[in-house]
Amino acid sequence: LELGAVNLNVSEGFDYIWGKSRKALKYCYDHHLSDYDWFLKADTDTYVIVENLRYLLTLYDPEIPLALGMRAHRLGQGKDYLQGGAGYVISREGVKRFVEKAFPRPEICREYDWGQDEDMEMGRCLTNVGVVLGDSRDEFGRNRFFQHTPEDYITGKHIHWYPKILKYPDKKGLEALSDTSITFHTLKNESTLYAFEFFIYKLQVFGLNRAFSGSPKPSLPPDLTAVPDQ
Repeated sequence: LELGAVNLNVSEGFDYIWGKSRKALKYCYDHHLSDYDWFLKADTDTYVIVENLRYLLTLYDPEIPLALGMRAHRLGQGKDYLQGGAGYVISREGVKRFVEKAFPRPEICREYDWGQDEDMEMGRCLTNVGVVLGDSRDEFGRNRFFQHTPEDYITGKHIHWYPKILKYPDKKGLEALSDTSITFHTLKNESTLYAFEFFIYKLQVFGLNRAFSGSPKPSLPPDLTAVPDQ
């Protein structure tokens, strides 16, 4: 199986996750910018339902500067970013601005590889060059990108400070999860990932029609101030 891994010459370890993300976008810009409309960043313990991601992205033009994910803000600073573990997707124009306008300017975007705060720094770099951090929720205000597992949201077992950093507060119980959810994070073992694969793509329930019941095109999110003009 060819995985297509690329050596970016960044040291291994969580301390260098910023350098990996930064140089990965630079690599995408150098080699694949014209090949794709959107570029997804996800961790090894993040499960992505790609079909639902495509569904969400039908709303937007990749030539606008936009990034989508689970939007949060730095406590006490009021600066928004997209949580890294939940994954985030950046438009072609967003990647272009990051590399051409933020990458070469250390005063607005960190130039060295070290840093565990990859998501906060990426948010700073993107917003400094005019990339909009959008609202990825569905029309009912339910999130689609998740920093934790489904059971964490259903049972409310969050770290005490976690709800305080969210731009858009989670709903409670099953209502926290959108029918068109896209990512879940902290799936720490291989068996859990395979279980997700089975329940989403293989399991069939007799007498229950699981055909997609959503509209042909998704509705705009509740926060229209986070929707760029296009």
